[in-house]
Amino acid sequence: MRFQTKVSLLFGSLLVFSLVMVMALIGQISRTTVTNEIHQSLSAAFTTVNKLHASRVANLQQNVRLLAGDYGFKAAYGSGDTNTIKSALYNHQERLGDAELMMLCDLDGVVLANTFDDELNGKSIPWMSFLDSAYDSDTGEETTYASLARDVYQLVVTPLLAPDLDAWIISGFRTDSKMAKDLSMLTQSDVTFVYGGQQSSRIVASSLDIPTQADLAKFLKGAIPPDELLTYRSSQETFLGRQTSLGVINDAPFSLFVQQSLDQALAPYQQLLWYALALLLMAVIVFALATVRLSRSVTYPITQLSAAADAVAKGNLEATVSVSSKDEIGTLTRTFNNMVTGLAEKEKVRDLLGKVVSPKIAKKLMSGQVEVAGEQREVSVLFCDIQGFTSMSERHPPKEVLHSLNQFFSKVSEIIEAQGGVIDKYMGDAVMAVFGAPQDDSQHAVNAVNAGIAICSQANVVIGSVSSDVNQNSDSACSFGIGIHCGPVVAGNIGSKSRFNYTVIGDTVNVAARLEALAGRKYESKLIVAEEIVGKCPGIKFSQLGEASLRGRTQPVQIYTPTELIDVSRK
Repeated sequence: MRFQTKVSLLFGSLLVFSLVMVMALIGQISRTTVTNEIHQSLSAAFTTVNKLHASRVANLQQNVRLLAGDYGFKAAYGSGDTNTIKSALYNHQERLGDAELMMLCDLDGVVLANTFDDELNGKSIPWMSFLDSAYDSDTGEETTYASLARDVYQLVVTPLLAPDLDAWIISGFRTDSKMAKDLSMLTQSDVTFVYGGQQSSRIVASSLDIPTQADLAKFLKGAIPPDELLTYRSSQETFLGRQTSLGVINDAPFSLFVQQSLDQALAPYQQLLWYALALLLMAVIVFALATVRLSRSVTYPITQLSAAADAVAKGNLEATVSVSSKDEIGTLTRTFNNMVTGLAEKEKVRDLLGKVVSPKIAKKLMSGQVEVAGEQREVSVLFCDIQGFTSMSERHPPKEVLHSLNQFFSKVSEIIEAQGGVIDKYMGDAVMAVFGAPQDDSQHAVNAVNAGIAICSQANVVIGSVSSDVNQNSDSACSFGIGIHCGPVVAGNIGSKSRFNYTVIGDTVNVAARLEALAGRKYESKLIVAEEIVGKCPGIKFSQLGEASLRGRTQPVQIYTPTELIDVSRK
């Protein structure tokens, strides 16, 4: 597959993915917004219904009080004639307007007269607990819901005093579909009154049409948690609703269910979603055309670079590419040209790097303070090695590998020198550092460990310094290991008169190298120190890793790692 095609497919896939995610996000945000709005609206609807009910009950109570204190009504009651009492109840019911039931009972709850059904006269009402509650109250008044002939009434009771409590006046209004529709218009929500438990529940009154009532009735047969936002699907649309208890009638719950259509609320957002989809599709077309043009502008200079790279591979170190832009491609072209120039000067660069020493060592050498024959010192030696770099370097150009190594060494060297260490040498993909030479340092062990901790703490920065293209495209990602040991060494110049190097040699160096080989390989910790280091770092906490048998040593070595590195790995 051509590179241009790959670029086009990549950008096209990213755009389609972005399109799908944006549409899904818009849909989710729309649904969440609408759900929250409906939830708030239903809460407000409950508040409105409760206030209207309370107001209606208060008006009814006030009017019944007037009836209880009316001289004409007391005279009708005193006559003892049922028809006379009934006529007085009818007259007052017509004046009240809201009242749909008027009833007079004696103290035992026996109906003396009523406007609902003459067959109730002489019978006890089924709500004696209602009268008992009124009797126990301070005002002698009470309100409740009651069932009469499958209808539910909101009832109020007021005592008739002559002058002492002599009878009860009961008045009420019916909970019917007209009330439900009136409440629906005020709350902008569908209102339904439900009587009974799960399996025995029935709709008493509702503002819904008959088919939707039937769907709601089926839904209410299940377990409905009170005061929670619920979702149910009718044959026509989806609703969000809440149910709250209004009271208990004959040991069965009487509740209010308020709902709004989710589909209707989402309709404006659905239109917005289609508009967004149309705009995004237009963006796809424009972006596709731009991608084709962009891919062509990218592939042409890359083709030129490929041809030049083939020429270099055949030995033509004069092959260069003209720089025609200032973007990343132009930067890549300039880097390629610099690489070709660098290859031509390879031997010169190698000779120069072979003579590079630490600034501290250079200063000592120039001042004549370094013993040419060597001297014995106690130092700490740190080895840091890139793991997996050898196999990776076999699959990448030398310039790229060298650049990555220099970046890695720069980061590590910066940390080591900040802790007072001296870079002894670079060995392939490894670096050796000395603490305590050529300048004396009583804290060489502490400084060496702090340097190792700093390298591990900045692992992402340190290993990320290896070219991202080299590291990420390798079969296995690069890592590193660190080994630290302290002890006596011989420090001095090693080499010939024409070329020498200040370094340290001895068993301390060998042990540090062996410990580095264990770090991150045999042991999970990337930093391993010998027991001698632990004794010289009282301010640093270490965790023991066990015993390690090292090549060249007859006795095993106790090895440790700083505790804080374990804590960091667990986070």
